[in-house]
Amino acid sequence: MLIKKKININLFYYLFSSLLLIFIFLNNDLNSFEDTKYQLSLLVIVFIISIFTENYKENILLKILIFHFFIFYIFRIPFSIIQDNQIFDIRYVNQIEIKNSIINLIFQYISIYVAIFVVNPQINFNSSDKGLKDVDQNLAIINFILVLTLSIIFLNFLFNLFGTINYDNYSKYLAILFNIFNSKRLSIVFFTLIFFVLIKDYKIKNLKYLIFIFIIIYIIDTIYLAGSRSGILHLCLLLYLLSLYYLKLEKISLKLIIISILFLPIILISYFLSTVFKALSMKQIRHTFNHQDPIDFFTNMFDEFFSIIFIGGTDRIAYLNFYIEKLSNKRMYENIINLNYYFKSFVDRVTPGIDFFNVPLAAKDMQRSFSNKAFEEGLLSEPWNLQITNSEQITIFAESQILYGHFSILFYFTFFFILKIVSKIFKNTNIIYQQLINSFIFVLFFDWITGFGLDFFSINVIYSSLFLIIIIFTTVVLQKFKR
Repeated sequence: MLIKKKININLFYYLFSSLLLIFIFLNNDLNSFEDTKYQLSLLVIVFIISIFTENYKENILLKILIFHFFIFYIFRIPFSIIQDNQIFDIRYVNQIEIKNSIINLIFQYISIYVAIFVVNPQINFNSSDKGLKDVDQNLAIINFILVLTLSIIFLNFLFNLFGTINYDNYSKYLAILFNIFNSKRLSIVFFTLIFFVLIKDYKIKNLKYLIFIFIIIYIIDTIYLAGSRSGILHLCLLLYLLSLYYLKLEKISLKLIIISILFLPIILISYFLSTVFKALSMKQIRHTFNHQDPIDFFTNMFDEFFSIIFIGGTDRIAYLNFYIEKLSNKRMYENIINLNYYFKSFVDRVTPGIDFFNVPLAAKDMQRSFSNKAFEEGLLSEPWNLQITNSEQITIFAESQILYGHFSILFYFTFFFILKIVSKIFKNTNIIYQQLINSFIFVLFFDWITGFGLDFFSINVIYSSLFLIIIIFTTVVLQKFKR
């Protein structure tokens, strides 16, 4: 049947990239990319070549890199051409800087691709029966961790619902604790085990109900309570990454594509609702309703539905634009995109209740840094009034170019050599714990190439490591106690 017919993922990449090349060459109005037709074309051609060469190396990190680059850079190109790129106008990015940035992007992408290809760190799932002889023990471990993650996410939900954070008392430590055990990390553990159970055909009592309960709590916690617009997106990306890992996903059935299309409205609505709840939360925190009736507030938000969903949604994947802006304006961020600043912000985050340097994460300080520098240079009559700041992506490509220049390739090789050593260290651990470690490795890799700064990534690694250590240690202790 046609519904069961499968489409090769790489073929889809090829087709879209080929159509994009035609679109670039035939379009006489490339908007902000007017003078970069040949540079954009070369970028797309390099991407096509990387898809082809990936077939000669079985490595999940290459697949993740290609997927990431396609979604957030290649797929973004037509939107950047069609839409007005406000960030370029607001932050004074000119045609020459855009052209140079695209050239540097080609170099950075090739560098990280070659580093993975040559070093070849292996984080692949071994479907053999090695480590699976004691099924009862594995089932006991899985059951315990599933119940543990459900319990923690429920406690997390209660804390976010009823708890208040006062940084002058003990609650600040609870905030850190629940930040370590946040819903996103719990989802990685939970769905890793679900995939493993399904692949190995393990029988888990009431599995469907466990999945349903977890998803409901996760959605309420991330969308309604946290107002996280990335909550559902994180879950979708996680499921895709786990599919690459466990299923070695190369083809997608038309049935799955149709289901995904039908599921898309749910994702869009969740994005809209999280935006609404976040806006409402901000108003409540700042007590700035300005005597506006709550009904009027929601009415106004629904009037902005199209803008929030389509313009805001496409802006969420505008990594290409963020990359170009950050690299073009590197002088505006030189005080925060440097290893010294990263060290200070890292120390402040890992010392709860004590701020030695009192500096925020680099990604959270982008707007202030640009505003102050632009004011100093006479580009602004006065600095921006920033009551609320959002994190801005630096992107791994802009960050590496700013920090290391053309020596970035050495940094990438070093990074993947370390990753290769780490993966080998845990190669002979218990099969269940190995699955959890591997999942966190490639999810952290995805976060790294997303690029919110090395300080944020380092903290994420520390928190994720603590999270895994506590989960695994608790499981080991209780399993020994049961014996």
